[in-house]
Amino acid sequence: MARGGKRAGAGRKAGVKPAPLADKSCAARLLDALNRAARENDDYEVRQWRELTEARELPTRLRARAYLYDKRDGKATQAMQIGPADGKPIEIAVRLVKSDGR
Repeated sequence: MARGGKRAGAGRKAGVKPAPLADKSCAARLLDALNRAARENDDYEVRQWRELTEARELPTRLRARAYLYDKRDGKATQAMQIGPADGKPIEIAVRLVKSDGR
């Protein structure tokens, strides 16, 4: 009986591609619709986004546009913080121990 090595059928199947994480074309379509004048036949989604992007409060307008641009351009949806919150570099302490315990 063989021990170790590659198993038959293990790993990703050939030719299978993972689904895209974000629908970039949807955000692009929305931005195209928002960058032109409103029409009577705009669908519900466009009307709702138009309400956000034309809100009275400037921060609401900016956040809505920034969200759509980030989706279209493929920006990560969650910010990552590498290292401690205080901004100091990470300290790593390594203690080497001999095999006899010293």
